[in-house]
Amino acid sequence: MPNGSEDRGTERVLIALLCAAAALPFLPALGGAFTNWDDDFLVSENPLLRAGVRDGLLPLLTQPFLKLYAPVSHGVFWLQFQLWGGHPLGYHLVNLLCHVLGAILLYEILRRMLSARRGRGESEGASRAPALLAAAWWAAHPLHVEPVAWVTGLKDVLSILLCLACWRLYLSFREAEEEAEGRRRALRLRAGALAVFALACMAKPSVATLPVILLAGDLWIDGRRGRALLGLIPFVVVALVFMVLAVAVQPAWQTGAGAGLGILDRSRVAADAALFYLGKILWPAGLSPVYGREVGEVLASNWATAKLLAAVALFAGVALVGRAGRLGAVIFLAALAPVSGIVPFEYQSLSTVADRYAGLPMAGAAAILAVALSRVVRDDPSRMKASGHAAVAAMGLWIVLLAAVTWFATETWRDSISLWRRVTALDARPGPRVLNNWTSALLAAGRPKEAIAVAERAVAAAPGDADARYNLGRALQEQGDLPGARQAYRRAIEAAPGSARAWTNLGAVELMLGEYGTAADSSERALQLAPRASPAAMNLGLALLNIPGEYARAAGAFRRVLALRPQDHEARFYLAAALESGGHRIAALAEYRAVAGAPAREFGAALPLRARAAAKVEELGQSRE
Repeated sequence: MPNGSEDRGTERVLIALLCAAAALPFLPALGGAFTNWDDDFLVSENPLLRAGVRDGLLPLLTQPFLKLYAPVSHGVFWLQFQLWGGHPLGYHLVNLLCHVLGAILLYEILRRMLSARRGRGESEGASRAPALLAAAWWAAHPLHVEPVAWVTGLKDVLSILLCLACWRLYLSFREAEEEAEGRRRALRLRAGALAVFALACMAKPSVATLPVILLAGDLWIDGRRGRALLGLIPFVVVALVFMVLAVAVQPAWQTGAGAGLGILDRSRVAADAALFYLGKILWPAGLSPVYGREVGEVLASNWATAKLLAAVALFAGVALVGRAGRLGAVIFLAALAPVSGIVPFEYQSLSTVADRYAGLPMAGAAAILAVALSRVVRDDPSRMKASGHAAVAAMGLWIVLLAAVTWFATETWRDSISLWRRVTALDARPGPRVLNNWTSALLAAGRPKEAIAVAERAVAAAPGDADARYNLGRALQEQGDLPGARQAYRRAIEAAPGSARAWTNLGAVELMLGEYGTAADSSERALQLAPRASPAAMNLGLALLNIPGEYARAAGAFRRVLALRPQDHEARFYLAAALESGGHRIAALAEYRAVAGAPAREFGAALPLRARAAAKVEELGQSRE
């Protein structure tokens, strides 16, 4: 019989193996960039992360952001930005760390549940091997690639980590309850579990159904319903609070995709999603960041009702197999329910399914695996029958294959272009949002010719989509087709007259075409819609500078730019030019001197203006003498 030190050594080896299974397949993701799939809004271009505690962190902690109240996740984003700014490596490391820690917690949960179920007469380590294999299977699964490799996926990996930490503390609370002098410790553990559950809900509200999972675990261990329900009352209260809050801040409840559907149609959508996830769990091929399975398409399928009946029959059959089946089915369905479509949610307007929603439901499959393995696998190989060795070998092979698929799947998340190329390769009819994001990614990479082709696909898919027209204008402008860009921007404005960015770019194109009067009008309209749009103010100033008699208005426009961007030396140079043209030579000389004396490193592409300003200083200085 192994002594305590040997037992602890074995435990450390097992944890190390589990960490390897959870981390190694995802290592390529560490080299990924920020994508334009919410990473820009949440992190790389989020002004709240650049602000201090009062103007940045406090709003993130106290107010919904992007139609979601998730203060813990958004607060962690703020903290990370203070640590490593705009470098994506740090964010990827945090996601991976959350995933690895989650795998360790799942192992601990499964091991303790198996040990408790098998009785007090057996050592605690008797359930290690089954729990380890099931947790490693869960950790290496390719369905985790999206939340781990995607910076925005922090909400998912962090909320899952906190849910598993809550579950682990809850199991310890139940164990302490049964100890003769463990009442005070039990109360502390339950308070800790409750606090962690609240944090999980504040990381992502969709995990609010965790009390159902805790109840399923309780019933699987000892079957005492009254005792289990009584201990979960505080968790149910916390869950209800966050459910109400989620409904209040997410407009999809009233207006989003699926909001007008009856319960039968919502059940069809949910059944389709459940079967989809089961299929991907068993055969994770064709994984995509955006599946494009819209609510209408799901319901229009001839198989919608048949899938509902099949899902009901399948889960009922699994539940009837035994208590392990019921445990796994309840975990899967409870974790999936908030994002299954049975309740409308924002993302449904784009797709009814997403890989990131499968992480916690997969714990149900892992639980079934652990129970099944515990019947044939032993920690001591010498006590294991041939069936046990075969089960270990099969699970090992399965884990290795999953890890290989995961390794290659991380390539999808290398950057925005690879992401959208993958989506469009799997979806024959991608929506305009997908194509618009791909267009933007190509433009950011300096590939306007390819961007034009994608933008034209977006316009063809949705002729009335203002973003598609706007992106086509950007691509044509980058390619040098100014008349084409002007036409595209005008069509974008027809679709969305309040688009300040379309008016701004239209003014810029008209300026480049020498249409100074219309450029000024377009720029003024942009400023009416967005008074702090400094590019529009710059365009207005340049247009007015080319119209005789409008020099004072031009100077006013440039001053407006400098009020927003005091270090904009290009705006200051043209302010000087407007003052000089309007006869204010002394004031112009002062502005030229400011430009000429500014450090060269601050100019960027406008550096030639520094030399021109120096020449103007000499010229105006001599004329004064």
